[in-house]
Amino acid sequence: MIGILKGALGIIHSINTKNYTARVKLLEYENEITEELTILSPLTYQNKEVHIPKINTPVFCIFTDEGARHGFIIGAFFSNNNQSGAVDGEYKVDFQNSSLIIKDDGNVKINANLTTIDSEVEITKNVVIKKNLSVAEKVTVAQQLDVAGKLQMDSSGTLNAKGTINVDGAVTSKENMYAKEFINQ
Repeated sequence: MIGILKGALGIIHSINTKNYTARVKLLEYENEITEELTILSPLTYQNKEVHIPKINTPVFCIFTDEGARHGFIIGAFFSNNNQSGAVDGEYKVDFQNSSLIIKDDGNVKINANLTTIDSEVEITKNVVIKKNLSVAEKVTVAQQLDVAGKLQMDSSGTLNAKGTINVDGAVTSKENMYAKEFINQ
């Protein structure tokens, strides 16, 4: 039989990350502290989303019995003291000092100290790098490499090319350079 659920507003009092539960201070009930309540999540089986709220996060809880023993934290909410900063046409995730923004036009912006991608990556459009590019191992160019500025390599590196190297300007080296094509310069 389906029973009646009761709800209450509160703030996160303590968190049990391992069990995905939290205790909540119920503001409308003389600041009573609940037992550990399960935090609901949109996905929990093979695909998962994990959202552990911070202490003092305002939340809404539902209870399956009398009192504050058995229930669920069904979500957090925004208020005058906890504003969303929402922008129309944007899906935004802010976490600590990082953010992910997906706009209606399909553009994606990631702000973080470090972004690590642990998989193969295929880029099918142009790439613009506005700062330095550092490569730890190997770069393979299948078609053409155009360098508008300076291409620099220290003496411990090796530059291998199959095909043609077109240089529009001077070629200089701090070390010995061996190539039949450069002998006639």
